Amino acid sequence: MKKLFNVAKFEYLKTVKKASFWASTLFLPLFIGFVSFVSGYSSIDSMEKMENMETFSTIYVIDEAKILPDQMFVSPLKKVNTLEEVKSDIMSDSQKVLIKIPNNFLSDLKYEVYLKQEGDILRSANVPLIADSLIKNSAISTIQNEASKIILSGSTSSTTFSFDKDGVMKQEGFEQFVLPIVSLVVFFMAVFISSSFLLQSVSAEKENRMIETMLSIVDKKSLMF
Repeated sequence: MKKLFNVAKFEYLKTVKKASFWASTLFLPLFIGFVSFVSGYSSIDSMEKMENMETFSTIYVIDEAKILPDQMFVSPLKKVNTLEEVKSDIMSDSQKVLIKIPNNFLSDLKYEVYLKQEGDILRSANVPLIADSLIKNSAISTIQNEASKIILSGSTSSTTFSFDKDGVMKQEGFEQFVLPIVSLVVFFMAVFISSSFLLQSVSAEKENRMIETMLSIVDKKSLMF
């Protein structure tokens, strides 16, 4: 048992003393955290830009279904009658788009979007969000009940209260998720560190086995010359 412990201690110290071990152990979690932060921040920033009509200089609207009230047409929105009126503007300027709400919109809830092709996926996805917001706001504006307007235009949230075994009521908050999150991070770190150590040990063992095999089948002169 003592010999096994000494071998394990030797292998552990040999691996831990390597700069590559600490670099991989410490750098990868930091790198993953950095990438997660950047991607999360970028996604939030992208959603804010997608919902902002100021991305476009002019948004032309053909309202054949007559569902948008005239008071909604403020800059950058502009009401037009046909596509041909603004087709040349849209083709020459990527900051100008057209939203067409056809006569049969109320039967299939489909509208059309016209813009200049530039390969920008985010920009192409922005226009439907703006159109959906316009259509939704136009529907809300026709509701007379103020309470219904508030409910439909806003988003709801909740506060949770729980009773323990002694009947004491307490408010549930973010703290209940701290332990699971910390446990998950610790588990991930343990798996990563142990797997890295295991892979390095297996690689070193295979290298030693290969050298032993070569020494057993090749004579000394062949190895030297």
